[in-house]
Amino acid sequence: MSTPSSTATSAAGHANAGDTKPLEEKLASLLSSSNQFSVGGYLNQALEEAASSHDGDELQRRMAELALQLQLQTQSCHDDIGRIGAEIQAIMPRCAADVGRIGVGLEG
Repeated sequence: MSTPSSTATSAAGHANAGDTKPLEEKLASLLSSSNQFSVGGYLNQALEEAASSHDGDELQRRMAELALQLQLQTQSCHDDIGRIGAEIQAIMPRCAADVGRIGVGLEG
């Protein structure tokens, strides 16, 4: 699975006529674009190449593969959000204590 690190694709998630980027690069770019990403656009982009072969089994296999990749990416995002939330929860009491000390210092 590629890491999302390239520039964003078109808003519709479809390849431009002159676009020669490899499919995996296009998909990674689409995943990294928070304002252009949609599950439908991602799947359409990914299945566009497989659809040209008109092989139903290949389309089903690719769809299952893409669904798993999206699930793993989503789980990774949820894990990151949980980790960040835990860090914030750990910092909050220290911040409250610091604010209290600053308040005492300003009053003093």
